[in-house]
Amino acid sequence: MPLAVAYRYAVPPFFDGPLMLVIVIATAVWGPLRLREIELLLGKPVRSTRTGQAAKRLEQMKICALTFRGLRNITVELDRRHPMAHMIRNFALKLYPTYLAPFIVAVRPRNKSQIHYLVPATPKHDVASLDMHVLGHGPPIRMLHLLAQSRSMPAFAIQRFLGVSQANFRTIHKLEGLGILRTSCKGVDLYVRLNRSWYAHTALWDLLSALNQHLPEYEAMAEIDKRRRRALLYTWAKRVRDGRLRALGPIKQCSRPADVP
Repeated sequence: MPLAVAYRYAVPPFFDGPLMLVIVIATAVWGPLRLREIELLLGKPVRSTRTGQAAKRLEQMKICALTFRGLRNITVELDRRHPMAHMIRNFALKLYPTYLAPFIVAVRPRNKSQIHYLVPATPKHDVASLDMHVLGHGPPIRMLHLLAQSRSMPAFAIQRFLGVSQANFRTIHKLEGLGILRTSCKGVDLYVRLNRSWYAHTALWDLLSALNQHLPEYEAMAEIDKRRRRALLYTWAKRVRDGRLRALGPIKQCSRPADVP
């Protein structure tokens, strides 16, 4: 089955689309590749402008670098000048066995001695000039950033932080189907967290944690949710102490100890 056809069924939401994801994974595994080689990996018999547009978009995000040798000989490689280039490559290598290797025939990964980069690794790009939403800007990626910062969060809180939309719940179910998230019910609330059993969890966690250091909005959201939980625990303890648990629903009222004022 061609890769372009297979990706219609289960596409992880990283790097703003399957085509850009394929380019990042392929350049992480094989090093610099010409656009035509990437199109052959996709199973495209003819040239496509969409491949060049995706590569250009990655170059604008400073994730990949393009080298021009004439009008048609365009080479794409991971931009090692990006501060997160090492983590991006490690994450792409974790995704390769599942999302790219099953569709590649007679092409083996290269080791470090066989990869010859065309663009030097220095000087590094200034973090202030970069968009640190490396994995994308959509609701699934923003949700992953938020969960990496807070570890666990109820679905209604995610919906409030990221926007009131039923699309957030569809995103949760999609990411859970891909194995990236895990959900659990606590009372009437649906709690969401990253799935530690996912094969690329460690690489994803390291990348999101490093990116969140330059994205203070997720730290602020996590702090607001932490204060909400503290207030909820205080309210619960106060109602238990006062013997007013009937206000929380069909819960059996407890007798207040005599030593409690």
